[in-house]
Amino acid sequence: MKQRFKDKINHPMYGKNHSIKTRNLISKKTKGHLNPMYGKQHTKTTKKILSLCKSKYIVKLYDINVNLLLTFNNNVELAYYLSIHKCTVGKYIKSQKLFQNKYYFKKEKRD
Repeated sequence: MKQRFKDKINHPMYGKNHSIKTRNLISKKTKGHLNPMYGKQHTKTTKKILSLCKSKYIVKLYDINVNLLLTFNNNVELAYYLSIHKCTVGKYIKSQKLFQNKYYFKKEKRD
């Protein structure tokens, strides 16, 4: 992005919408083989990198004595490790209660 458009207010399309005719033209120009991602798939490593970039937090697993056991990139990985649902992990992070009388879950900002 150009430096002069870093501030959204300076962008020429700020507060404006494309006309229906223009939207249809853009749609037509990016369908099928004209789309740059047509027929391509992200590799597993690329998906992992994108996932890590989007994630703001890491989840840490502690024992009863609050000793760090493991660190996970997100709730889903921790849930998979413990064979539980990801919503259960979220519930115990919010409540800060002991899970199965063994573990504490804590969420921390990624560095």
